[in-house]
Amino acid sequence: MNIFDLKNLTVTAFSVYRCNIGRSDITIPPRDFHSLSFRISGRTEIIAEGKSYISEQGAVTYVPKGLPYAHIVRQPSEVIALHFNVSEELETGVCVVIPENCYETERLFVSLAKSWEQNPVSGNIKCLSLIYGILTRLNIDKEPKVANKNHRIIEPAVEYIRKNYTDSGLSVSYLSDIAGVSEAYF
Repeated sequence: MNIFDLKNLTVTAFSVYRCNIGRSDITIPPRDFHSLSFRISGRTEIIAEGKSYISEQGAVTYVPKGLPYAHIVRQPSEVIALHFNVSEELETGVCVVIPENCYETERLFVSLAKSWEQNPVSGNIKCLSLIYGILTRLNIDKEPKVANKNHRIIEPAVEYIRKNYTDSGLSVSYLSDIAGVSEAYF
């Protein structure tokens, strides 16, 4: 079972941390909470149960409750970490994924960190909403995509938007050119 495939998950307690981590090599003992983090920058290696996992910029990393692991920071990192508990039993190991929509996932984690900094209370409803939004986003990204012919035509433009959504010069004309169709059809 993968945490991102769960349909029902009840978060019972949580805390959020924004961390800047220099190069280090430490062993983390078993903890009484699950961890879900977004790596804004840097690179780290997690070694657990004889397996090695690399978490780089844009990655979301899940480490289950009660699992000891080695944490080797290969490049100084900025991370937003969510420590949480749930009512359900989670039977999954370490998981590192690069979300399909990395920018949206980063935005959700940054919003979560800002909301927590303003009101660091485990029952903070705005934080809970953002946590469920993150879990939903990760679950959506794992679902198979169904695309018809029209969606495939505009996919290059959609990918451009994903990578350049802050570009103030973004226009329908430019996007239709990328897709190779007329503005009206686009």
